[in-house]
Amino acid sequence: MTSLTIGIWPPWALWIAATVALLFAAYRSVAPFVARLKPGQRNSRADGLDIVYDPSKNKTTINPQFEIVAVHGLGAHPEHTWECKSIDKAKPKVHHLRDLLPHAFQTARVLSFSYNSDWLVDAPEKTAQQIGHRLAERLAEHRGEALRLPIIFIGHSFGGIVIKQDTSGIIFLGTPHQGSSLPIAASLLGKLTALLGSNTALLLTLQSNHNQLSDLEDDFRRVAADKQITSFYETKPSFYLGLSIGCIFHRESARGYSKDPVSVDTDHAGLNKFNGPDHPGFREIKTVIDKLRAKPLIRQADDVLTDKHYTSERLMIKRLSGEELSMDQCYINLAIVEQVQAKMPSQDELEAKDSAPKSSPFSLLARLTVETLSDHSQVQLKDIFSKRKRSDGTEILPRRVLIRGRAGVCKKIVHEFVRGDMRRDLFDRVLWVPLRNLKERPAPGYNLERLFFDEFFRLQGHESGKLFATETSKGLKHNRTLFILEGWDGVRLPPQTLTCPVSYATSYSGSLTSSSPRGRCA
Repeated sequence: MTSLTIGIWPPWALWIAATVALLFAAYRSVAPFVARLKPGQRNSRADGLDIVYDPSKNKTTINPQFEIVAVHGLGAHPEHTWECKSIDKAKPKVHHLRDLLPHAFQTARVLSFSYNSDWLVDAPEKTAQQIGHRLAERLAEHRGEALRLPIIFIGHSFGGIVIKQDTSGIIFLGTPHQGSSLPIAASLLGKLTALLGSNTALLLTLQSNHNQLSDLEDDFRRVAADKQITSFYETKPSFYLGLSIGCIFHRESARGYSKDPVSVDTDHAGLNKFNGPDHPGFREIKTVIDKLRAKPLIRQADDVLTDKHYTSERLMIKRLSGEELSMDQCYINLAIVEQVQAKMPSQDELEAKDSAPKSSPFSLLARLTVETLSDHSQVQLKDIFSKRKRSDGTEILPRRVLIRGRAGVCKKIVHEFVRGDMRRDLFDRVLWVPLRNLKERPAPGYNLERLFFDEFFRLQGHESGKLFATETSKGLKHNRTLFILEGWDGVRLPPQTLTCPVSYATSYSGSLTSSSPRGRCA
């Protein structure tokens, strides 16, 4: 008779057995995809900044008005991370950056930043700071001397950490601003695959309250005050090998500096994968981008005019004593005067009239002499373009008006438009052109775009200034631009100089032309 005696194993033996079992289970888990990840069996990954969509390269050749830069997460594939199975059988996959964003935002240039963020196999010796600097360098190379378009960053998971190193707005998709406890467990797996080239340095920086994350938060806080930031976080647990590992990053870690974080009914991987434009997650992101997106170029040009060109210093009026006169104390006394076409005087008569002695319009007597106008002829500045009746009873809607007045009239009109509410219902912008400036500019080939660049946008740089000038020129066709042409009678210019850039422009839009009280205008 044979007997089998089962003894009690010592603790150290149980520990060895458990360790062997764990190693075997880990090997069984990772062996299939480790084989695919070996350097000799992997396709080389893209690295750097790639343009996914550029509206200026399409048939429509639309100038991009802002850029969307997407950054993938830790251990993610730069292409597959943005893909999702399509509900349309004819198209097996939908790419977030290539298929959805260009259709939703046709004036956006979409770019993808790729980098090697592997940690399990063939991992690079890099930190988040190094990757962030690489992103900044690639963006600088891409933009060069071109117009610095506002950027909206979209960062998924660790990609958000990379972004926080440069920014119009930021969309964080499940970014662990305060870290997570999951990287500790994952780092154990990384230790088991050390021979395959794993490196857990990047991974361990994502553990809860890591020093690097805390330092980055401190640095980011100083520059994020004026940035528009929205964070998305998952509400469903993620699964690995059929086992739930919970939410990768909890709400408080994922919210960052977002005032109103957005919850999405998906797991961590689903935060950047959408099967079509009607997917709830994509609709949420589209709404946020609509809020973050930059103004159209014509609106940016209008802002330059209002904020940087028509400054208080430029619109300042000084008394003869040199004392500054507040615009609130300035007024314009306007009257409508109908003139009968008279016989044009000869050149000799005009020259004789010009050479005849005249009293100064700036004398004390002239400045104190204010004519009293009849009520029926007076008109308020804000009503100068309103419909009115002529003496013969016909109604007109004036769009080109000549004002004979003293110096400072044009500044007051510009001030009322920019700082007040003068006819914003009729005009989107005012272009004040002192005609004396045209004396120093060449006539051959001088067009509207060159005029606008010289007069309004030169200080914005060559590329940006040219774009703003072009957009302003294009905006004339909508008939919502008011030209103020100052000193028509004070310049002696060849006909072609005025005919091309100025007279042509006023045929599209409204115009106010100023002349001295005794000046003559052809």
